[in-house]
Amino acid sequence: MKLMRVGAPGAEKPAILAADGTIRDLSAHVADIGGAAI
Repeated sequence: MKLMRVGAPGAEKPAILAADGTIRDLSAHVADIGGAAI
């Protein structure tokens, strides 16, 4: 699993890249991937 941001610059959403290669949107759970969220 990898933490990442996906989307156009300035409109990125937090997501994870799962072991099976799928990207899962985390925007319903956290506003951004950063120190405060982690």
